[in-house]
Amino acid sequence: MLDRSKRITLMNESARKQIGSPRAFWTSALGKIILDIGDECEEVAPQRSQFEALASHTIEISGKRLDVQITCVFSLDNAHLGYLVVIGDASPSERYSWQQAEMQSLKREIGELRELLFESMKKNRE
Repeated sequence: MLDRSKRITLMNESARKQIGSPRAFWTSALGKIILDIGDECEEVAPQRSQFEALASHTIEISGKRLDVQITCVFSLDNAHLGYLVVIGDASPSERYSWQQAEMQSLKREIGELRELLFESMKKNRE
């Protein structure tokens, strides 16, 4: 999370692992993108909520591909408060790990549903 002056006000542990320290952030490709934003949020009036998507990028930091979503954050009276930057690992190995975990979860759920179906069929026969 960045304030209107683009100072980091909040960085969670996941972001810190992806990009390192605040100093590393500003020297990275992502920091350069943020510095280049300018006053676009001042020109964007929130349409439906307090958040308006500003830009999406895929960048590389320390050999990792990252998906980045930059969003303008507004107060209830439409004053620009700052920026929300959401970072996700887009590297093939990370996506593969996530897909494998998702497949295992789905297999468990299918197994549980199959057992419930068999139990229900048994009760109906009785």
